[in-house]
Amino acid sequence: MTYFEDLSRYTFDATASGTAWARNVGWLDANHDFPKGHPRAALLDAIWDYCSILVVPTRGIHGCELCVSPSPTFVRHDTRLLLGSGEIRIFDSTGGIFAAPNLVYHYILDHQYRPPEEFLDAVENGPRPGGEEYKALLSGLRAPWQENTPIREEPRQVRFARTENGVELEEVKRRS
Repeated sequence: MTYFEDLSRYTFDATASGTAWARNVGWLDANHDFPKGHPRAALLDAIWDYCSILVVPTRGIHGCELCVSPSPTFVRHDTRLLLGSGEIRIFDSTGGIFAAPNLVYHYILDHQYRPPEEFLDAVENGPRPGGEEYKALLSGLRAPWQENTPIREEPRQVRFARTENGVELEEVKRRS
């Protein structure tokens, strides 16, 4: 994943033209230290809600560079979502926007990443997914977005492999 310093200007995706004034949060990699803290359950619940909407969805899955996570799916309150395939947007009360990869949920939960206070305040006090205000703000960004549909079971990972008969799909064995 591309690393961006917290609160730097969002420049990752040119198609997300309406987010030119957004600030980055949670674009972590293994080469940069980040602040840590123990997350409250309410923060994790709120971030999970934001992960229910994919902003700038991607065609592939980005895995965590900080660990060897065996799966791109995560479960909270019996809901399974695919993470690493898009971004989230969080709006603050002054019109500011934060752009984060949706893996930020995993970073906060499993790596104890502590986002900046401005971001945490926006998560707590800003409009939430599911509400009309949030959807109106997203629509105003002119960035592609869609519901992140919960999945029922672990997806199979496949890759193309050369064989004697040409190219075939081959199932990828999961690391445990």
